[in-house]
Amino acid sequence: QVEWSPAMLLGIAVQEGLNDYLRMGKYVGPAAQDEACEATVTRVLTEGFQEQATYTVAGLLKLALRGVQATLDAQLFARHQILMVDEPLSQSRPDVVSRHETEGLGVTDFKVSLKVDERYRAQRLSSYDTDDQFWHYAWEVGETLGEEVKWLRPVVIILAPKATVLHELVRVTPARLAFWLEGAESHWHDM
Repeated sequence: QVEWSPAMLLGIAVQEGLNDYLRMGKYVGPAAQDEACEATVTRVLTEGFQEQATYTVAGLLKLALRGVQATLDAQLFARHQILMVDEPLSQSRPDVVSRHETEGLGVTDFKVSLKVDERYRAQRLSSYDTDDQFWHYAWEVGETLGEEVKWLRPVVIILAPKATVLHELVRVTPARLAFWLEGAESHWHDM
C-alpha cells in the first residue's frame, strides 16, 4: 500500500477534475464544465484528505484549482477532437487521446507535481522523450484505433509556488516506434 501524501492526493484531484472537464466538453458548455471540474476536485480532496500538521483541505483545494485553471488557460486541446479520456485499453490507460486537425492522432499525459525546482524543469520535461510508458501508449493506441499515433505530449503541471504548465510535443515516427517495440517485445519475452 502506498503511503498517503498531500502531493499524491493533489495529483489525483487535478487529474480527475481535468478528466471530467474534458469528457463533458462535447455535451455541455464551459460554465457547466468548470462547475463539474471544481466539484470533482473538491470531492476527491475532501474524501482523500488525512489530517496532518502542514496542509488543510482548503489549502489543498486552492492549490489544485490553481493547477487546473493554469492547465485550462494553456488551451492544450484547441483544435483537437477528444477521442478518449482516461479509458482503459488492454494494457494501459492513457490520459487523453485526441486528434489535432493538422497534426493527427496523439496522446497527452498529465503529470502533477507540488513543486519542481526551476533548475530541473527542462530536464523533467525532456525525460518523457524516452519513457517506456509514453511509447507503450503510442503503440497501443495505434493498435487499438488502427491508425498511427503521430505525437506524444507530456504535460507537467506544477502547483507551487506559482501554478505552471510545461508541455512538449514528441514526434512519433514509424522507425522510432519500431525501435521501441523491438526492445519492449524482448523485455516482455524475458518476463
